[in-house]
Amino acid sequence: MSAPLLIGHRGLPARFPDNSLAGVRAALTDGADGVEVDVRLCAEGDWVCHHDRSRGGRPLNGWPARELRRAGVATLAEIVAEAHARGIAVIPWFEFGFSSSMNRKGGHILQQKPEWGERDRDGRLLSKNGFEWMNAWHPDVQGFLLALILEVVNGYEIDGIQGDDRLPAQPVEGGYSEYTQSLYAHEHGGTRPPRDFRDTGWVRWRAEKLTAFARRVHQAVKSQKPGILVSWAPSIYPWSRDEYLQDWPAWVRAGAADLVIPQVYRYSVAEYVSALDSQAPDSLNLGPSPCLVVPGILMKVGPYVIPPDSLVRVVAANRNRGYHGEVFFFYEGLRADNDTLATILRDTFYRLPAELPFTLYSPFTKR
Repeated sequence: MSAPLLIGHRGLPARFPDNSLAGVRAALTDGADGVEVDVRLCAEGDWVCHHDRSRGGRPLNGWPARELRRAGVATLAEIVAEAHARGIAVIPWFEFGFSSSMNRKGGHILQQKPEWGERDRDGRLLSKNGFEWMNAWHPDVQGFLLALILEVVNGYEIDGIQGDDRLPAQPVEGGYSEYTQSLYAHEHGGTRPPRDFRDTGWVRWRAEKLTAFARRVHQAVKSQKPGILVSWAPSIYPWSRDEYLQDWPAWVRAGAADLVIPQVYRYSVAEYVSALDSQAPDSLNLGPSPCLVVPGILMKVGPYVIPPDSLVRVVAANRNRGYHGEVFFFYEGLRADNDTLATILRDTFYRLPAELPFTLYSPFTKR
């Protein structure tokens, strides 16, 4: 690969609305190699590009597509057509994953399907950092997520799908719904799960179930379109396992991943380098694998923007360790302070155009 890939996160939100067609066009004009967009269902069942689950206080699945289009919300089909006309890859991101809502007591999904909710050891709806959670081990919940993924895979000429730190995931505090406890007891001679949610065996059992789901997603996607990329962006290991039961090195060893983007999100260079070294393939016993591992760098969140000198140093750390690219969270940081970070990258590490390091599904892609 001659240079790192530059992916537009939700288009170009620094100048245009998130996930808008105008934003995608601007990102591509500015030289992005691809775009990542959020996808949700509207009233007619069409997939539209929208971050939040609601708009103007109204659930997005209650909005007709024509009203959303008038408001400037693009459909996934429009985004794909625009990107592919320019030779750009599109990988929809199923951001919320097994989380049903944020600060909404489970939201409309659990209002309709209360049996899908997971519980903590005190019997409360599982919640962590404001997110409420469905039961990631319930077959109906897994079937629901898988059906959403396959609907997008089969209905659109996309190049891949991506889960993140909520897919597949479940807070370690969960696992105490009646369904999950009964499943554990069935597999352990009638013994119920330990009350200590950090018990080593209990953590391992729950994490292995999520690994099995990751493998199921990978196999289902490949059975429909073998060339589609299955990408995961979990937190760094072992924090990912200890807090959200994401044993992603096991996903790699199980052949359930084509691309993994560990979220090496740190605010100082020293912390970044330390975290990056902890994710080295040899350290995690990944073994020989076709899976590509690409570090995620925190570029901007809220008022924070990575200092220019720090940006150069963390990218240099990636190159010194054999990583030929990175993923920035999030793209808007490139345009902060009159394009300061974008200019630095184009003058240093990103002087040459990038070639995709994997073969993508879409027929437009150059082979």
